[in-house]
Amino acid sequence: MNSADINQQQLLDRFLQYVRIGTAANPESDAYPSSPGQLVLGKLLLNQLLSLGVLKMLSKTIMD
Repeated sequence: MNSADINQQQLLDRFLQYVRIGTAANPESDAYPSSPGQLVLGKLLLNQLLSLGVLKMLSKTIMD
């Protein structure tokens, strides 16, 4: 298995993790996000971006 195979597998694993989270909007809600699943997905994505250092890199880019 080479690094491209690993990256493809990681990509697939993350995608499957995302689509398992119910994110359908609640049309009766006035809140944003309108469903608990949307908040769960948002927190998951934020934590993944933080662990990758993406947000730190972006803040440096914006401040320069």
